[in-house]
Amino acid sequence: MHLVALNITDLFLGLWRGTLSGGKADEPCPWAVLHGDTWLLHGAEVGCAAHFLPGSFDRPPRNIAEKLNSGYKAKEFITYYYGYGPALLRHHLPRPYLRNFAKFVSAGRTLGKHCITRHELAIADKLTREAELEYELLYYRREPGSLHLVRLCIHTFGHGPSEVQKFGPLIGVTQYTMERAIGNLGQELCQHSTAFANLSHRALLRCQINSLGYLLPSLAHEDKARSLPKGAQCVGNNQVLLCPKDSTSRWATDREATAFYMYLAGLDERPLVAPSEFSIRVHKYARLRLANGQVARSAWKETLKPLVHSRIAHI
Repeated sequence: MHLVALNITDLFLGLWRGTLSGGKADEPCPWAVLHGDTWLLHGAEVGCAAHFLPGSFDRPPRNIAEKLNSGYKAKEFITYYYGYGPALLRHHLPRPYLRNFAKFVSAGRTLGKHCITRHELAIADKLTREAELEYELLYYRREPGSLHLVRLCIHTFGHGPSEVQKFGPLIGVTQYTMERAIGNLGQELCQHSTAFANLSHRALLRCQINSLGYLLPSLAHEDKARSLPKGAQCVGNNQVLLCPKDSTSRWATDREATAFYMYLAGLDERPLVAPSEFSIRVHKYARLRLANGQVARSAWKETLKPLVHSRIAHI
């Protein structure tokens, strides 16, 4: 967690902003591109991108130029570095430094997966080795005066693929799992006079429930029909239409009717009329919960409110 979310990101942000101390003051740094108005504009771009981030990415990064020293979360650093970074920095970083950064990002994305194939792991291993060597040639340049730019996290990052071979995907053995468990158990505390005793009891109860769920999977099965919110409509394939919805059925527009016609034709249920004469009445829903848990929102309701109030990144 600290390696990929804090150590690596802190190093590269210090390089790009030119804030790392040490070395010669008059030494040119072609990688120090985020300073002055460029840094402020870059931070504004990061903040604006939050409105378009899917809910599965959890907390969206805030304006990094304003909030970097105000409790910037590890999840925000990860999304910024491994998600936004290649797109937002492509016009600022020189080509060799951008290519080196892209290798760190690609390998980091692979190492952060829950399921990693042998082919993906081999590619990640190759990229980490290349990225480490290129980093020394581009930033350190094998000069004693630049030794302060060599951090242990660069070398440790290269051991990620071999650790995956030993222990499996690192997402399951990092600090994330422990902190998440502590957070969940802490939310269940109701008797604060004996907090630690209560916490121990909640942890024991959680283990017992999890054990029963594995022994009898039917006990852990959630009745999705009963868990649907009011007004929701299950449409199959683990997809659910969610409110708000239209109060009555309305005639579809010409473009919408054409889309329905093509959809029905693909199901071998082609209407008996010509496409130009086809019409249909529909109930509109504002949201659709996908099989992976994400909630897609339609322009029907989203365009009625300002972008700053949009809930695109809301879970």
